[in-house]
Amino acid sequence: MILTVLLILGCCFFFLPMPMVAAQPGMICGSSKYTANSIYQSNLDSLLSSSFLVVSGDSSSGALFAKGSRGAAPDTVYAVALCRGDANASACSGCVDAAYAAATARLCPLSKDAAVFYDECALRFSDEDILNMDAFGRVNTSAAVGVAPLVLMNITSEPMLSGWNTNIQGTKNFTQFFIKTMNYIVAQALSTTKHYAAIRVDMDDADASNTVTLPRRLFCLAQCAPDLVEDICYNCLQNFSDLATANFAGRQGGRILALRCNLRYDTDKFFAGG
Repeated sequence: MILTVLLILGCCFFFLPMPMVAAQPGMICGSSKYTANSIYQSNLDSLLSSSFLVVSGDSSSGALFAKGSRGAAPDTVYAVALCRGDANASACSGCVDAAYAAATARLCPLSKDAAVFYDECALRFSDEDILNMDAFGRVNTSAAVGVAPLVLMNITSEPMLSGWNTNIQGTKNFTQFFIKTMNYIVAQALSTTKHYAAIRVDMDDADASNTVTLPRRLFCLAQCAPDLVEDICYNCLQNFSDLATANFAGRQGGRILALRCNLRYDTDKFFAGG
């Protein structure tokens, strides 16, 4: 799999391919380093203990989400973790623990700032204050997602749909179905208190009759962290929906990931329930 890093600078997107193997999580590693056995490392280990989600979790929203800080400047460590909406508490805690262990041991060793993305969770720790949402501004989506100015996308490297042909009506119908589905999943996520939705969407019979060689349904997921206000959540997911549409071109699945919001679609089911 190839995960592409998108640098969001104003209105422009710059693509930097980052090769990944299938079993490896997506990650972004900062360039600033801490020293082994330093105060920063002690604060990092103390903050991201196995009790991080319990002590710092957000129970009011029903989301498996945590954020916190530890230590005094210049060695303060900040951390944010968000688990997928269908994960249970045990799976969430295990995923965050695994992400932290992977980040510090092999993915981003000694990095002060690292973000790791697994299927069921995302984790970032940093020496920058990633907790203060007021500092980001209400419309600065690239900052609000919490890995500013970076997100991860893998759509352009996914396999093509079998039977995809841009010159036939069925393909055009499926493309329109995809666009409508992306808009629909954003609306569904915003309509819930958790700002999370995972759905199956089927084509109308009239459109499906012309797509006999293509899938007739999509599975989609969209999610925002509970500390994102609704307009920032909408901006983030809508931007990701637009990116998915612009880069779709017959790909059978794709993900666009940031720390505080994410969007995914596939022709095969990948979430629990539904």
